[in-house]
Amino acid sequence: MSLPIDYDSGSDENPFVFDRMLSQEEPYEHMNPSKKKGADKKINEFEKYLEEELKEYLESYNDNEIEDNFTADEVNLQNSEKTNIVNFYYFIGRLNPPHDGHIYALKELVNKAKQDGSKALILLGSGPKQPDGDKRTMDNPILFDTKKAFIVSKLNEIGAIENSDYLIQEMTTPFADVSRYIGSYFINNDNVDNNAEIKISHIAGGKDDDASKLSSVLVHASNVASQNAPNAKVSTNVETIEAQPSTTGNDAMSATQVRKSVYRNYLDGTGYDGWEPRYKGFYGEMAPQIYEEILYPVRKLEDLKKDEQIIQTDIRNYVENGILPSYKEQKNKKPKTKTKKTGGTIRKYKKTKNKRNAKKYTRRNKK
Repeated sequence: MSLPIDYDSGSDENPFVFDRMLSQEEPYEHMNPSKKKGADKKINEFEKYLEEELKEYLESYNDNEIEDNFTADEVNLQNSEKTNIVNFYYFIGRLNPPHDGHIYALKELVNKAKQDGSKALILLGSGPKQPDGDKRTMDNPILFDTKKAFIVSKLNEIGAIENSDYLIQEMTTPFADVSRYIGSYFINNDNVDNNAEIKISHIAGGKDDDASKLSSVLVHASNVASQNAPNAKVSTNVETIEAQPSTTGNDAMSATQVRKSVYRNYLDGTGYDGWEPRYKGFYGEMAPQIYEEILYPVRKLEDLKKDEQIIQTDIRNYVENGILPSYKEQKNKKPKTKTKKTGGTIRKYKKTKNKRNAKKYTRRNKK
């Protein structure tokens, strides 16, 4: 790109000639204070002139050409222009454990967000705390850090960069988390047009995630956006993404099936070696870790209930009926002993009888 300034010769419109400014008769360091002051004044005037000319030139230049010819460090016009369309994308799920349907949905989420210049939010939840304060049950055995590490590894496959293209957070409450996600955008970006169009999209997996249960989150998110941009048009959307059919002909994975497959391996004694190859292949290097974390609730049962038969019954009841076992430590109950009453009724009867006899005796004596 050539700038609209002639550095080779002077003119009435451009009195500051480049070679005259820098090729002086006397080097700057040898000038006396009076001459240095005059030279400094000319240099400052020249710099100011260049700044004004460059600003005017950039304002008249095509935006696409600016992107082609300037780096982000040289010219940043994004923050000086008002944003007319703002997009938010988020996903909420337990992912215990993550499976191919989840990953497919998350890749679609991040790609959609990137295309619209947005940063996607991925909220990973867990189940409710149990009486002992532990959230890791047979329904929710995987740690947050493990889920996050696996998701990051899968999103790396599409070139997505954590904290740049997407955020992964452990869910506290979906209402507060999504509201903070949207509110923080307006705190960090003051270039949203008053009449902007704001689109909030909840991306959900087609099998395990029931988006309708979380529809109220969109209401809160919409309110936050409206408060920050009162004149903006805010729209919300729930998009369900179905996983692609398996190329191997297997049924689509589900988190419940993955967990129960591990518990069946425990019951039949085959362990990790007997785990289905497709699960090992999907989880790759993290397969042993995920397998062991799914077994965590079983190890906990082993510590609390020493009876192997009771443990197997609890696991089988979960696999077949979906009933979570109790994690209360069993105590040996002492048999109840019957206590024999020692004549309470007889004593009462005798006391009443004695009163009647006493009254009869008194009446006889009066006669």
